[in-house]
Amino acid sequence: KARSLKVSHAFHSPLLEPMIDAFGEVAAGVTYSAPRLRLVSNVTGEVAGASVADAAYWRGHTRAPVRFAASIATL
Repeated sequence: KARSLKVSHAFHSPLLEPMIDAFGEVAAGVTYSAPRLRLVSNVTGEVAGASVADAAYWRGHTRAPVRFAASIATL
């Protein structure tokens, strides 16, 4: 069973360009730490390390293609 998500932006698409800088500013105000549990990145499709503990990672994540199949394969 599936249903459409009600969102304000088309995530991971060029339609996010107008809000990326503002998102980056908000993300820069967040305190991050390396995952304590194994986390699979949808950006790389691999187990993530400390690289996800950075605002730049999440800013880039907004526009990066989702590597869903690779992430599932890693899981």
